[in-house]
Amino acid sequence: MTQKVRAFTLTLKPAGDGCNLACTHCYVAGEPKKAHVMNAETLHEVLDRASEHAERVKISWHGGEPLLAGVDFWKEALEYQSRLPARFRNIVQSNLTLVDEAWADFLVKNRIPVGTSLDGIRDIHDAYRVHPDGSGSFDEVLRGIDLLREHGYDDVGAIACYTKYMAGRLMEVYDAFRKLGISWKISPLIKSGRGDEADGDVGADIMDFAAEFNAMVDRYLFDAHSPRIGTVDNFIADLAAGAKSERSGVGAKRSCQNSNVAIDPNGDAYPCGRFTQTPEARLGNVHDMTFEEIFSASFKRDLAGRNYDTVEGCSGCDYRKACMAGCAHSAWLDNNGDLSGRDGICEANKEIYGHILHVVGSLRKGGVANGSGS
Repeated sequence: MTQKVRAFTLTLKPAGDGCNLACTHCYVAGEPKKAHVMNAETLHEVLDRASEHAERVKISWHGGEPLLAGVDFWKEALEYQSRLPARFRNIVQSNLTLVDEAWADFLVKNRIPVGTSLDGIRDIHDAYRVHPDGSGSFDEVLRGIDLLREHGYDDVGAIACYTKYMAGRLMEVYDAFRKLGISWKISPLIKSGRGDEADGDVGADIMDFAAEFNAMVDRYLFDAHSPRIGTVDNFIADLAAGAKSERSGVGAKRSCQNSNVAIDPNGDAYPCGRFTQTPEARLGNVHDMTFEEIFSASFKRDLAGRNYDTVEGCSGCDYRKACMAGCAHSAWLDNNGDLSGRDGICEANKEIYGHILHVVGSLRKGGVANGSGS
Protein backbone atom coordinates (compact mmCIF):
# COMPACT_ATOMS: atom_id res chain seq x y z
CA MET A 1 0.00 0.00 0.00
CA THR A 2 1.25 3.50 -0.85
CA GLN A 3 2.21 5.66 2.13
CA LYS A 4 -0.58 7.96 3.28
CA VAL A 5 -0.44 11.67 2.60
CA ARG A 6 -0.58 13.90 5.64
CA ALA A 7 -3.85 15.66 4.81
CA PHE A 8 -6.29 16.62 2.08
CA THR A 9 -9.61 18.42 1.71
CA LEU A 10 -12.71 16.65 0.48
CA THR A 11 -15.76 18.60 -0.69
CA LEU A 12 -18.81 16.38 -0.28
CA LYS A 13 -22.20 17.21 -1.77
CA PRO A 14 -24.51 14.89 0.23
CA ALA A 15 -27.67 16.22 -1.46
CA GLY A 16 -26.04 16.97 -4.80
CA ASP A 17 -27.17 20.21 -6.39
CA GLY A 18 -30.49 20.02 -4.57
CA CYS A 19 -31.49 23.28 -2.91
CA ASN A 20 -34.55 24.84 -1.32
CA LEU A 21 -33.55 28.26 -2.71
CA ALA A 22 -33.39 29.50 -6.30
CA CYS A 23 -30.64 32.13 -6.19
CA THR A 24 -30.36 34.05 -9.45
CA HIS A 25 -26.56 33.91 -9.48
CA CYS A 26 -25.96 30.33 -8.28
CA TYR A 27 -22.99 28.52 -9.80
CA VAL A 28 -25.27 25.50 -10.35
CA ALA A 29 -26.80 25.26 -13.82
CA GLY A 30 -30.50 25.08 -14.65
CA GLU A 31 -33.58 25.29 -12.47
CA PRO A 32 -33.33 24.49 -8.74
CA LYS A 33 -33.14 20.72 -8.29
CA LYS A 34 -34.59 18.27 -5.80
CA ALA A 35 -32.14 16.67 -3.42
CA HIS A 36 -30.39 13.52 -4.61
CA VAL A 37 -29.12 12.19 -1.29
CA MET A 38 -25.95 10.11 -1.17
CA ASN A 39 -26.72 6.54 -0.10
CA ALA A 40 -24.98 4.80 2.81
CA GLU A 41 -22.89 2.57 0.54
CA THR A 42 -21.36 5.54 -1.27
CA LEU A 43 -20.90 7.49 1.97
CA HIS A 44 -18.99 4.60 3.52
CA GLU A 45 -16.91 4.07 0.38
CA VAL A 46 -15.89 7.74 0.30
CA LEU A 47 -14.94 7.77 3.97
CA ASP A 48 -13.09 4.43 3.78
CA ARG A 49 -11.03 5.56 0.80
CA ALA A 50 -10.38 8.97 2.36
CA SER A 51 -9.09 7.31 5.53
CA GLU A 52 -6.87 5.01 3.47
CA HIS A 53 -5.44 8.01 1.61
CA ALA A 54 -4.64 10.47 4.40
CA GLU A 55 -3.89 10.81 8.08
CA ARG A 56 -6.14 13.88 8.35
CA VAL A 57 -9.21 14.62 6.25
CA LYS A 58 -11.05 17.93 6.19
CA ILE A 59 -14.57 17.49 4.83
CA SER A 60 -16.35 20.56 3.51
CA TRP A 61 -20.04 19.63 3.24
CA HIS A 62 -21.43 21.66 0.38
CA GLY A 63 -24.17 21.82 -2.23
CA GLY A 64 -26.70 22.85 -3.30
CA GLU A 65 -27.92 22.80 0.26
CA PRO A 66 -26.22 20.02 2.28
CA LEU A 67 -28.74 20.07 5.13
CA LEU A 68 -31.32 18.61 2.72
CA ALA A 69 -29.61 15.25 3.30
CA GLY A 70 -31.24 15.21 6.73
CA VAL A 71 -29.78 15.12 10.23
CA ASP A 72 -29.88 11.28 10.36
CA PHE A 73 -27.56 11.13 7.33
CA TRP A 74 -25.14 13.44 9.11
CA LYS A 75 -25.28 11.41 12.32
CA GLU A 76 -24.40 8.30 10.31
CA ALA A 77 -21.52 10.12 8.61
CA LEU A 78 -19.94 11.24 11.89
CA GLU A 79 -20.51 7.88 13.57
CA TYR A 80 -18.83 6.06 10.68
CA GLN A 81 -15.91 8.49 10.73
CA SER A 82 -15.32 7.59 14.38
CA ARG A 83 -14.58 3.98 13.37
CA LEU A 84 -11.80 4.92 10.97
CA PRO A 85 -8.11 5.62 11.68
CA ALA A 86 -7.96 9.01 9.92
CA ARG A 87 -8.70 12.18 11.88
CA PHE A 88 -11.73 13.87 10.31
CA ARG A 89 -12.67 17.53 10.58
CA ASN A 90 -16.09 18.56 9.30
CA ILE A 91 -17.24 22.02 8.20
CA VAL A 92 -20.47 22.97 6.44
CA GLN A 93 -21.53 25.68 4.01
CA SER A 94 -25.30 26.13 4.27
CA ASN A 95 -27.88 28.81 3.52
CA LEU A 96 -29.13 28.13 7.12
CA THR A 97 -32.79 28.53 6.20
CA LEU A 98 -33.45 24.92 7.25
CA VAL A 99 -31.82 25.20 10.67
CA ASP A 100 -34.20 24.25 13.48
CA GLU A 101 -33.66 23.15 17.08
CA ALA A 102 -32.53 19.66 16.04
CA TRP A 103 -30.02 20.96 13.51
CA ALA A 104 -28.69 23.64 15.85
CA ASP A 105 -28.26 21.08 18.62
CA PHE A 106 -26.47 18.63 16.29
CA LEU A 107 -24.11 21.17 14.72
CA VAL A 108 -23.16 22.77 18.02
CA LYS A 109 -22.74 19.50 19.96
CA ASN A 110 -20.47 18.14 17.24
CA ARG A 111 -18.50 21.40 16.99
CA ILE A 112 -18.99 21.70 13.24
CA PRO A 113 -17.90 25.11 11.93
CA VAL A 114 -20.68 26.75 9.94
CA GLY A 115 -20.49 29.10 6.98
CA THR A 116 -23.37 30.70 5.15
CA SER A 117 -24.18 32.98 2.21
CA LEU A 118 -25.20 36.44 3.33
CA ASP A 119 -24.91 39.83 1.65
CA GLY A 120 -25.14 41.87 4.83
CA ILE A 121 -28.12 44.10 3.95
CA ARG A 122 -31.67 42.88 3.34
CA ASP A 123 -32.40 44.53 0.00
CA ILE A 124 -29.03 43.51 -1.48
CA HIS A 125 -29.36 39.93 -0.25
CA ASP A 126 -32.99 39.54 -1.26
CA ALA A 127 -32.37 40.87 -4.76
CA TYR A 128 -30.87 37.51 -5.77
CA ARG A 129 -30.95 35.01 -2.88
CA VAL A 130 -34.55 33.98 -3.23
CA HIS A 131 -36.97 31.08 -2.88
CA PRO A 132 -38.53 29.53 -6.00
CA ASP A 133 -41.52 31.85 -5.51
CA GLY A 134 -39.22 34.90 -5.61
CA SER A 135 -39.41 35.76 -1.91
CA GLY A 136 -36.19 36.75 -0.18
CA SER A 137 -34.27 34.64 2.34
CA PHE A 138 -32.49 37.31 4.40
CA ASP A 139 -34.64 37.03 7.53
CA GLU A 140 -34.46 33.22 7.50
CA VAL A 141 -30.67 33.25 7.27
CA LEU A 142 -30.47 35.60 10.27
CA ARG A 143 -32.95 33.40 12.14
CA GLY A 144 -30.65 30.41 11.53
CA ILE A 145 -27.65 32.37 12.79
CA ASP A 146 -29.57 33.48 15.89
CA LEU A 147 -30.67 29.91 16.62
CA LEU A 148 -27.08 28.67 16.45
CA ARG A 149 -26.05 31.49 18.78
CA GLU A 150 -28.78 30.54 21.22
CA HIS A 151 -27.29 27.04 21.29
CA GLY A 152 -23.87 28.45 22.11
CA TYR A 153 -22.27 28.80 18.67
CA ASP A 154 -21.21 32.38 17.98
CA ASP A 155 -18.74 31.98 15.13
CA VAL A 156 -20.79 31.64 11.95
CA GLY A 157 -18.86 32.92 8.94
CA ALA A 158 -20.47 34.40 5.83
CA ILE A 159 -19.57 34.86 2.20
CA ALA A 160 -21.04 37.74 0.22
CA CYS A 161 -21.17 38.14 -3.54
CA TYR A 162 -20.27 41.48 -5.14
CA THR A 163 -23.04 42.15 -7.66
CA LYS A 164 -24.43 45.11 -9.57
CA TYR A 165 -26.89 45.63 -6.74
CA MET A 166 -24.05 45.84 -4.22
CA ALA A 167 -21.82 48.04 -6.39
CA GLY A 168 -21.23 51.42 -4.76
CA ARG A 169 -22.45 50.12 -1.38
CA LEU A 170 -19.62 47.95 -0.11
CA MET A 171 -18.99 50.26 2.85
CA GLU A 172 -22.65 49.83 3.84
CA VAL A 173 -22.14 46.08 3.70
CA TYR A 174 -19.00 46.47 5.82
CA ASP A 175 -20.97 48.38 8.44
CA ALA A 176 -23.74 45.78 8.38
CA PHE A 177 -21.37 42.89 9.09
CA ARG A 178 -19.65 45.00 11.74
CA LYS A 179 -23.00 45.48 13.46
CA LEU A 180 -23.93 41.80 13.08
CA GLY A 181 -20.55 40.74 14.48
CA ILE A 182 -20.05 38.15 11.74
CA SER A 183 -16.73 37.31 10.10
CA TRP A 184 -17.08 37.37 6.33
CA LYS A 185 -15.55 37.07 2.90
CA ILE A 186 -16.51 38.63 -0.39
CA SER A 187 -15.98 37.55 -3.97
CA PRO A 188 -17.08 38.61 -7.43
CA LEU A 189 -19.71 36.59 -9.27
CA ILE A 190 -18.69 33.05 -10.27
CA LYS A 191 -19.54 32.87 -13.97
CA SER A 192 -20.83 29.32 -13.87
CA GLY A 193 -24.32 27.87 -14.14
CA ARG A 194 -27.08 30.39 -13.48
CA GLY A 195 -24.38 32.90 -12.53
CA ASP A 196 -23.06 32.80 -16.08
CA GLU A 197 -26.54 33.09 -17.56
CA ALA A 198 -27.32 36.09 -15.35
CA ASP A 199 -23.92 37.77 -15.64
CA GLY A 200 -25.21 40.65 -17.75
CA ASP A 201 -27.91 41.47 -15.20
CA VAL A 202 -26.05 40.55 -12.00
CA GLY A 203 -22.31 40.74 -12.57
CA ALA A 204 -20.54 43.97 -11.60
CA ASP A 205 -17.46 45.52 -13.20
CA ILE A 206 -14.42 43.76 -11.77
CA MET A 207 -12.35 46.94 -11.52
CA ASP A 208 -15.17 48.64 -9.60
CA PHE A 209 -14.91 45.71 -7.19
CA ALA A 210 -11.16 46.28 -6.81
CA ALA A 211 -11.63 50.00 -6.13
CA GLU A 212 -14.29 49.45 -3.46
CA PHE A 213 -12.34 46.57 -1.96
CA ASN A 214 -9.25 48.72 -1.61
CA ALA A 215 -11.25 51.46 0.11
CA MET A 216 -12.54 48.81 2.50
CA VAL A 217 -8.98 47.61 3.15
CA ASP A 218 -8.02 51.13 4.22
CA ARG A 219 -10.73 51.12 6.84
CA TYR A 220 -10.47 47.50 7.96
CA LEU A 221 -6.78 47.57 8.79
CA PHE A 222 -7.33 50.40 11.27
CA ASP A 223 -10.66 49.21 12.72
CA ALA A 224 -10.18 47.43 16.03
CA HIS A 225 -13.87 46.49 16.20
CA SER A 226 -14.32 44.94 12.77
CA PRO A 227 -15.02 41.22 12.51
CA ARG A 228 -12.44 39.33 10.50
CA ILE A 229 -12.69 39.82 6.73
CA GLY A 230 -11.19 36.61 5.42
CA THR A 231 -10.70 37.87 1.87
CA VAL A 232 -8.49 40.75 3.01
CA ASP A 233 -6.55 38.50 5.37
CA ASN A 234 -6.05 35.95 2.59
CA PHE A 235 -4.62 38.57 0.23
CA ILE A 236 -2.17 39.61 2.95
CA ALA A 237 -1.23 35.98 3.69
CA ASP A 238 -0.65 35.35 -0.04
CA LEU A 239 1.68 38.34 -0.25
CA ALA A 240 3.57 37.19 2.84
CA ALA A 241 3.97 33.68 1.42
CA GLY A 242 5.13 35.09 -1.90
CA ALA A 243 7.68 37.37 -0.22
CA LYS A 244 9.01 34.48 1.87
CA SER A 245 9.39 32.42 -1.29
CA GLU A 246 11.32 35.22 -3.02
CA ARG A 247 13.68 35.59 -0.05
CA SER A 248 14.32 31.88 0.46
CA GLY A 249 14.40 30.80 -3.17
CA VAL A 250 11.97 28.01 -2.26
CA GLY A 251 8.90 27.43 -4.40
CA ALA A 252 5.75 29.38 -3.60
CA LYS A 253 2.55 27.91 -2.21
CA ARG A 254 1.24 24.82 -3.97
CA SER A 255 -1.87 24.78 -6.08
CA CYS A 256 -5.06 23.92 -4.20
CA GLN A 257 -5.48 21.21 -6.84
CA ASN A 258 -2.77 19.18 -5.10
CA SER A 259 -4.94 18.64 -2.05
CA ASN A 260 -8.63 19.06 -2.99
CA VAL A 261 -11.24 16.73 -4.49
CA ALA A 262 -15.03 16.97 -4.69
CA ILE A 263 -17.47 14.04 -4.64
CA ASP A 264 -21.10 14.11 -5.75
CA PRO A 265 -23.88 11.82 -4.39
CA ASN A 266 -23.19 8.90 -6.76
CA GLY A 267 -19.46 8.92 -6.00
CA ASP A 268 -18.23 10.79 -9.08
CA ALA A 269 -15.04 12.73 -8.39
CA TYR A 270 -14.20 16.23 -9.64
CA PRO A 271 -11.17 18.52 -9.17
CA CYS A 272 -13.06 20.80 -6.76
CA GLY A 273 -16.59 21.79 -5.84
CA ARG A 274 -16.87 24.34 -8.65
CA PHE A 275 -15.94 21.79 -11.31
CA THR A 276 -18.92 19.57 -10.46
CA GLN A 277 -20.86 21.61 -13.02
CA THR A 278 -18.43 20.52 -15.77
CA PRO A 279 -19.11 16.94 -16.97
CA GLU A 280 -15.85 16.77 -18.91
CA ALA A 281 -13.95 17.46 -15.66
CA ARG A 282 -15.11 14.16 -14.10
CA LEU A 283 -12.06 12.28 -12.80
CA GLY A 284 -13.64 8.92 -12.01
CA ASN A 285 -15.73 7.34 -9.26
CA VAL A 286 -14.81 6.33 -5.71
CA HIS A 287 -16.52 2.97 -6.15
CA ASP A 288 -13.75 1.87 -8.51
CA MET A 289 -10.85 4.29 -7.86
CA THR A 290 -8.65 5.16 -4.90
CA PHE A 291 -7.96 8.81 -4.09
CA GLU A 292 -4.37 8.26 -5.19
CA GLU A 293 -5.70 7.28 -8.62
CA ILE A 294 -8.10 10.23 -8.64
CA PHE A 295 -5.29 12.69 -7.90
CA SER A 296 -3.27 11.03 -10.67
CA ALA A 297 -5.96 11.55 -13.34
CA SER A 298 -4.55 13.48 -16.30
CA PHE A 299 -6.91 16.48 -16.00
CA LYS A 300 -6.19 16.75 -12.29
CA ARG A 301 -2.45 16.75 -13.00
CA ASP A 302 -2.96 19.44 -15.66
CA LEU A 303 -4.79 21.65 -13.17
CA ALA A 304 -2.23 21.05 -10.41
CA GLY A 305 0.58 21.88 -12.82
CA ARG A 306 -0.92 25.23 -13.83
CA ASN A 307 1.23 28.04 -12.38
CA TYR A 308 2.87 31.35 -13.24
CA ASP A 309 5.36 29.58 -15.51
CA THR A 310 2.63 28.01 -17.64
CA VAL A 311 0.17 30.92 -17.90
CA GLU A 312 0.74 33.62 -20.49
CA GLY A 313 1.71 36.95 -18.94
CA CYS A 314 2.30 35.65 -15.42
CA SER A 315 6.04 34.99 -15.28
CA GLY A 316 6.97 38.68 -15.15
CA CYS A 317 4.23 39.75 -12.74
CA ASP A 318 5.31 41.22 -9.40
CA TYR A 319 2.61 39.21 -7.61
CA ARG A 320 3.11 35.85 -9.33
CA LYS A 321 4.22 34.03 -6.18
CA ALA A 322 1.32 35.42 -4.19
CA CYS A 323 -1.39 34.76 -6.76
CA MET A 324 0.01 31.52 -8.28
CA ALA A 325 -1.85 32.26 -11.56
CA GLY A 326 -5.23 32.62 -9.88
CA CYS A 327 -8.11 30.16 -9.79
CA ALA A 328 -7.84 27.28 -12.27
CA HIS A 329 -11.62 26.95 -12.47
CA SER A 330 -12.10 30.63 -13.29
CA ALA A 331 -9.37 30.44 -15.92
CA TRP A 332 -11.01 27.34 -17.40
CA LEU A 333 -14.32 29.17 -17.71
CA ASP A 334 -12.88 32.48 -18.91
CA ASN A 335 -10.71 30.87 -21.60
CA ASN A 336 -13.01 28.16 -22.96
CA GLY A 337 -11.06 25.37 -21.33
CA ASP A 338 -7.58 26.74 -22.09
CA LEU A 339 -5.58 26.45 -18.85
CA SER A 340 -2.78 28.64 -20.22
CA GLY A 341 -5.13 31.64 -20.10
CA ARG A 342 -5.36 34.05 -17.19
CA ASP A 343 -8.02 34.13 -14.51
CA GLY A 344 -10.61 36.77 -15.49
CA ILE A 345 -10.11 38.74 -12.28
CA CYS A 346 -6.33 38.99 -12.77
CA GLU A 347 -6.23 42.77 -13.27
CA ALA A 348 -8.44 43.37 -10.24
CA ASN A 349 -6.21 41.16 -8.12
CA LYS A 350 -3.15 43.13 -9.23
CA GLU A 351 -4.82 46.35 -8.08
CA ILE A 352 -5.63 44.82 -4.71
CA TYR A 353 -2.20 43.27 -4.14
CA GLY A 354 -0.52 46.55 -5.08
CA HIS A 355 -2.74 48.60 -2.79
CA ILE A 356 -2.23 46.27 0.17
CA LEU A 357 1.53 46.44 -0.28
CA HIS A 358 1.31 50.23 -0.26
CA VAL A 359 -0.82 50.26 2.90
CA VAL A 360 1.39 47.74 4.69
CA GLY A 361 4.43 49.84 3.74
CA SER A 362 2.76 52.83 5.37
CA LEU A 363 1.98 50.79 8.49
CA ARG A 364 5.64 49.87 8.85
CA LYS A 365 6.37 53.58 9.13
CA GLY A 366 4.21 53.99 12.21
CA GLY A 367 0.61 52.74 11.77
CA VAL A 368 -1.03 49.95 13.70
CA ALA A 369 -3.05 47.44 11.67
CA ASN A 370 -6.47 46.49 12.99
CA GLY A 371 -5.60 47.71 16.42
CA SER A 372 -6.45 51.40 16.56
CA GLY A 373 -9.34 53.55 15.61
CA SER A 374 -13.01 52.73 15.99
